[in-house]
Amino acid sequence: MSKIKIKSVLISDEKHEFQGFGLKNGHKIIYNDHNIKTVITLGETVYLERKSDYLLFLAFKAQKTLTGSYSNNYGKIDLEVKTKLLKQKENSLEIEYTLINNKQKISDFKFILEYSIDT
Repeated sequence: MSKIKIKSVLISDEKHEFQGFGLKNGHKIIYNDHNIKTVITLGETVYLERKSDYLLFLAFKAQKTLTGSYSNNYGKIDLEVKTKLLKQKENSLEIEYTLINNKQKISDFKFILEYSIDT
C-alpha cells in the first residue's frame, strides 16, 4: 500500500476540484473527498464508489453502457452509465460519461484523476 498525492476534477454543470492524499493498494485508489469516501478500482472496467450518507456506484468501460446505482436511506435508483471516453495512463485517469435514469439523461460528466507517489 502506497501513500499518494491526488488531484481530481469533476466537471458537469459545476466544477468540483479536490487535492489531497490517499492510498493506492494494488488496483484500488482510496481517498476522502470532503468527507466522502471514494474508491476507484482500475482495470479494463473502471469502478467508482462514493460513500457518505449515500452510496454511488458507477462502472465504466470504453464505448459501453453499463449499470450503476445511487442508494440512500430512501431507496435505490438504477442508473445507466454511458462511457464516451476512458483513458488510463500510468498515473492518471480520464472519463467522459453520461448518466441516464429511465431513458432520461441526467447529465454529462468529465472526471479527471491524477495521482503520484507521495515523497
